Amino acid sequence: MIRSTAPLTAVLAISTLTAPARAQETEGVATIARRISPVEVQSTASRVLPLALGLQALQSDVDGRAHLRLLSGPAGGVQGIGVWGGPKGAILDFDEAGFDGRFLSGAIGIDFDIDTNWVVGFRLGYDDTNLDTAIGGLSGGLDSRSLSLAFYAAWRPLDNWVIDGFVGVARSEFDFRNGGVSGEVNTDRFTTGLGAGAIYEIGPFAVSPRLQVAIGVDSAVDFPDSAGVEVTNDLATYVEASAGGAVSYPTSLGALSLSPWLSAEIVGTDDEAGSASLVGDTVHGRFAAGLRTRHGALAIDLEGRAAGFGTRDFNDYQGILRLSVTF
Repeated sequence: MIRSTAPLTAVLAISTLTAPARAQETEGVATIARRISPVEVQSTASRVLPLALGLQALQSDVDGRAHLRLLSGPAGGVQGIGVWGGPKGAILDFDEAGFDGRFLSGAIGIDFDIDTNWVVGFRLGYDDTNLDTAIGGLSGGLDSRSLSLAFYAAWRPLDNWVIDGFVGVARSEFDFRNGGVSGEVNTDRFTTGLGAGAIYEIGPFAVSPRLQVAIGVDSAVDFPDSAGVEVTNDLATYVEASAGGAVSYPTSLGALSLSPWLSAEIVGTDDEAGSASLVGDTVHGRFAAGLRTRHGALAIDLEGRAAGFGTRDFNDYQGILRLSVTF
């Protein structure tokens, strides 16, 4: 939820402007431009949202690959060189902030076995976020595009446990609009995360607990702004930790293995984007349902997610498709 009063202050300032002198008018317009500047009001705060969504997409891919390669199936995993990829999409629904939007992401990756207990790989991803805003009577928005590269690894210390981690870098471009002011920000992004998961058979079901933590830092490197605002110390930082698990029902249909599943997590987030952050410091729930299928070397994952039911100011609803072939 946007808690900054800058846009409202700008509107009040506009309504009380007088022009007895050119210098005073120029100074007043500059003050208004600064108050509603997309860099000052939207840049750092809004950039946390694409950062968080991109980080979650990366986490989901690494978790899925670690599970498939080291934990799934009667042999404990799928061995060989794996090639995988797929799209993700999310609808963003802000409760009170006058925002709505969407998030689209796509990724491809390759991973391979070091031995039966180690898998390493890399992932190329592209994210696109679009928000429409209406703050204090000023219409605006945010468009962001990010190209990322991440390296990940998964290790199975015990037969039914896996530990995985990743490091990634990205280059992002942001376009901001707020009233009559627009701006662009180019950023460098660094992300890293660590997770641990397991699988236990309880009757006909498989129970998979999961813990993970991740951090992302988005550092602005360019500030071309139509208002000419100087920005200092412009870092957007996001931290997320979660604990939860999934319950699946492994079955088969001829040569096709099927595993429908449900999951629930408690997620805690913290960011350093200031009071106007679109994410904020929250504790909320994340719920998902999906279907994993395997037929020989081909694996297909379908997943639907819903998150934000708690202290967070917005909800997101995601759909994920992941295809992989192992040689």
